[in-house]
Amino acid sequence: MIEMLAVLAILVLLVSVTVAGIGNLGRFRASTDLGEFNSFLRGGFMRSVRTGDYFRVAIDMEKGEYWLESSETPFFLSGGERFAERTRETEELIERMERGEKGDPFRRETGRAIGVDNFFERAQLLSDGGIDADEYFHYENFIPDRRSIREILKPDFNKVSESRSFADSLIVTSFYAYHTPDIITPDHIMAKERDKMVYIYIFPQGRIEPFYLGLGESTDEGDKTFSYITSDMFLNTKIEAGEFGDEVRIIQDTFEDQDARGR
Repeated sequence: MIEMLAVLAILVLLVSVTVAGIGNLGRFRASTDLGEFNSFLRGGFMRSVRTGDYFRVAIDMEKGEYWLESSETPFFLSGGERFAERTRETEELIERMERGEKGDPFRRETGRAIGVDNFFERAQLLSDGGIDADEYFHYENFIPDRRSIREILKPDFNKVSESRSFADSLIVTSFYAYHTPDIITPDHIMAKERDKMVYIYIFPQGRIEPFYLGLGESTDEGDKTFSYITSDMFLNTKIEAGEFGDEVRIIQDTFEDQDARGR
């Protein structure tokens, strides 16, 4: 009996060590994959600064893949709900233009885009006063000459890198960026509340959109984040263990406070 108890005790110890090892392996793998993602992000950042093009890192949350996309046309970001609202307004405006209900004041009869002087007045012509013209401008972006307003409102992006993947054993558990209204999780995708694609925008002026990206696993108790990567607007990145919900709430409160102060 004593020998049997001793064997059982050893088995329990081995199982506990094995389970702990598996958990630590998941955390190690998540941290390693986020480190590789960080290197990829920095490469895209330096490429944007060097070429003057506008980039974004596209992340497929469902497949755990990511790649780099490029646009020669500047894009415009707002925070949270303002970004979502303006995206809807842009889609409606473009649809009206395609139906012929609205013309493009940037286009001459020859189809060539005219210059950008008085851009805000022309933007207001399209919106019928429904969109404030200054919302199309962001201090770190500029309006290039000889562009159509459709290009500016909805830039075309081209894939300019190979796709990379996180480990098969990991999932993207959560994502948050300056332009997203809230933290995006796989539950949002399952509920079909939004597309599976998320983006991190990079500016050639030497700035990047602040973001959080978490990796973990899906369990019977729900998704668990092992590690996450976060960045400020100047690409000062760090990789931390655990969840980032509390940090995001602090940032959102800061945004709301600055908006209330007109900043």
